[in-house]
Amino acid sequence: MKNLFIFSHHLIWAPGNNNFDEVIKFTNAPFHYENEFLNWSKEIIPSLRELPDDKHIYFISGDIGLDSSIPYFYEKDEYGPITYVATGLGDTPEDSILRVVIEDDNVNIHIISLNNKNIELYGRQYWNNKLSQKLSNIK
Repeated sequence: MKNLFIFSHHLIWAPGNNNFDEVIKFTNAPFHYENEFLNWSKEIIPSLRELPDDKHIYFISGDIGLDSSIPYFYEKDEYGPITYVATGLGDTPEDSILRVVIEDDNVNIHIISLNNKNIELYGRQYWNNKLSQKLSNIK
């Protein structure tokens, strides 16, 4: 096995993991993340990080399709062979779906969207910058 894909609606990988708190705040139901999914970060994520570097794990989730959110998230785990991906549908101009292409065990994830975006640009740094802008516009 080279690639393992774990799909979920909720971002079960986010609570207590890699400072993903900013992403949780902009899900459809952030209160679910307080305790329900914490075991993933405490028990499952460390086990996956111990896998050899030639194994690749992709957590692909939804739950970020709100108009007040950013409908893409992509970040590679700095401690192991895990890539975290999220997208969402919320009847907004940013709605998209993902296309996953696997060739010779290499995984490429593309956004299929009305706006032709590159998923790899939407990590924590992008979210922090974008959310700061949104919050300053509210004031």
